[in-house]
Amino acid sequence: MSDGAREREEKYDQWLENMRTIEALREYIRDRIARKDFDEKSEGRESSPDAMDVDSRRTTPAPTSAVSPAPAAPLYPVLRMSN
Repeated sequence: MSDGAREREEKYDQWLENMRTIEALREYIRDRIARKDFDEKSEGRESSPDAMDVDSRRTTPAPTSAVSPAPAAPLYPVLRMSN
């Protein structure tokens, strides 16, 4: 097997593993939502102001877009495999 073919196969295997991980996470989230197993904000509960701010440590500000996404846009890309 040539180095190029081996590299393509390794990249495909890594891609496939990533897709399986994404699908497992989607299923996990779907199950938690179905069971209503999520945190709801209550008035007596205090939360950190940057609890969900994952970009707070970024050194350069993220570029902001003047165009907002369409409300009917999918939340994640559709994966297509060539035949």
